[in-house]
Amino acid sequence: MSFSPRVTAWCISGPWSNSIGGTNLNTFASTKVVLGALKSIKETIDNGYLLKIEDLVFAEAFSNLLEQAEYLFKSGYLLASGVLGRAVLEEKLRNLCKSKGIVFSKSNPTLTDFNTELYKLKYYDKIEFKSIDYLISVGNNAAHNLPIQESDVKKLLEGVVEVLKKHK
Repeated sequence: MSFSPRVTAWCISGPWSNSIGGTNLNTFASTKVVLGALKSIKETIDNGYLLKIEDLVFAEAFSNLLEQAEYLFKSGYLLASGVLGRAVLEEKLRNLCKSKGIVFSKSNPTLTDFNTELYKLKYYDKIEFKSIDYLISVGNNAAHNLPIQESDVKKLLEGVVEVLKKHK
């Protein structure tokens, strides 16, 4: 997906557009305003506060998949609901590993690999590691068409929502 330079510039400069663009005169005061805006942009980028379009797309996709999973769950389709919950969890853990610079030697790392590496990195503690391991087990059972309990799928969906909230 690509955007025109004009759209990209607007997305990046949106909150600062009045300070940088517009009808400011070429004065010392307007220069200080522009410098202040540029410092603010740098700080925003350095602290990771600037959302990427990719992040927004993933957030929308996660939301849609979770809504579908919840609908399927309420309709009694436990396996399908569990598979969708697992897919959201997998993508989230994959993105966390990527953002932390974790590189895997194998070409197709598993959910367990993602979880283990995040734990080794001390990104989260043993309790969260074990909780995510439980979610992975439920999701894997659903993906492999193994019997699962309604209560387990419910915990999977609730747990995935918690992971998404906690690790934005």
